[in-house]
Amino acid sequence: MVLTIIGATVLATFLRLLYFNQSLTLTAEIGQHFLEIIRLLQGHWLLQGPLTSHPWLRLSATPYYLFFPIFALFRFHPLTLTYLWTAIGILIIPLNYFVIKKVFDSRAAAISTTLISISPIFLEFNKLPGFFDFVIPLSYLFLVSIHSNIDEKKGAVWPVFLIVSFMGTLHAASFMLLPFFLAVFFILKKFSKKQIVASTIAFVIPQIPFLINDYFDGFSMTKNFLLWIPYKFVNFATGKTLGLASRPVADQTMVDIFNFLKLNFFPSVFPWFFSLMILVLIAWYLIKGRPSLFMKIIVCWLIFGLFVLTIHKNPPIHYFVPILILPTIIVSVILSKLKNGFLIPILVFLATINIFFAVVGQKTATNFISYDEELRICKSIIKDAAGKKYTLSRRGPFDNYQDQFKENYEYLLWWLGNRPVENAKLNYSIVENSKGTFVYRGKILLEK
Repeated sequence: MVLTIIGATVLATFLRLLYFNQSLTLTAEIGQHFLEIIRLLQGHWLLQGPLTSHPWLRLSATPYYLFFPIFALFRFHPLTLTYLWTAIGILIIPLNYFVIKKVFDSRAAAISTTLISISPIFLEFNKLPGFFDFVIPLSYLFLVSIHSNIDEKKGAVWPVFLIVSFMGTLHAASFMLLPFFLAVFFILKKFSKKQIVASTIAFVIPQIPFLINDYFDGFSMTKNFLLWIPYKFVNFATGKTLGLASRPVADQTMVDIFNFLKLNFFPSVFPWFFSLMILVLIAWYLIKGRPSLFMKIIVCWLIFGLFVLTIHKNPPIHYFVPILILPTIIVSVILSKLKNGFLIPILVFLATINIFFAVVGQKTATNFISYDEELRICKSIIKDAAGKKYTLSRRGPFDNYQDQFKENYEYLLWWLGNRPVENAKLNYSIVENSKGTFVYRGKILLEK
């Protein structure tokens, strides 16, 4: 089994570092996170945490405090989060083995570790460095805590809710775990008065910055969130699918869900039919395989997560982080029942196609400009400004996310020593389009 861990880790490292420099980029709200973190350098107490897709909801600022020492250690390099997540993404391989061995057995651990090392969805997350990625390693800790309460029938309940709360500071989708496991522990009679108090305190601790921030705003975020839940149910029941600014959009929820299931095992070029095969395999196991109570809870955890995302509609890939590890774990346990004569050809087939398409797919273009291009643009502004104060604007794809992509440039410019300000006479504008990325001083193009 040592060879399995070493081999899977080496393979995972190779795939994650393949064409690594070409895939580096600052995307979406990453710059916003960084600009918030450096406010700690100025002595600010941060209460507003990561953005969500809803302008009225900001998560707890807890991650900013936790990540600040890491950023300080690397002198606030813009790729700190990228390198950190790549390292942790590789360390998840041995972590997966030891956790799955503990909660199931060594055979299921070896299979799941092999599958995760080549999993297209894990490789996809490696291209999306953000705070939400760190929900994944916490999911393993969460799994161990659930196991200690269900199968081992020991340990306190409160660590489960502490972990859920920390996950919720990284991505709001993690809060879907709260009602499900509250129901599980009540059904299994795991709650005493002492455990209820301890679990409540544990959940509240990571949310303290959020609660203080919301208190000063009359608990508006909490009220809106409580209203948003029935609002989503009504939209689901009436067949409405609303996007940004509550505008009707096409409903492709089932496509997103099938893609999520498929990408755990097969490249994106494979048809949706392979997702149906996975669902049939899991259903067959539930009926014929006599799964343990712990395994039933994991399957229900997956089903509940998919149900919540179906109600939400059109979930982006990172909304699946609270259930990301589950399909591979469930399928690995099922495959562990097979004899080697059937199992080994399946694993060889999956490894071959995923490695092939990973190598080919890494050469395809992305929707985002590279970090090197962003850095080049920022250096040209710094050189042209020559220490003068200036304002900055940005036009391009994803402008519906106000300032988020401009903030990526703003952080780079801060790091390079001359951050843009408001109301300066000197103006620079960055334009991203199909022809390339261009920077203008007023109407003058700096570089061709």
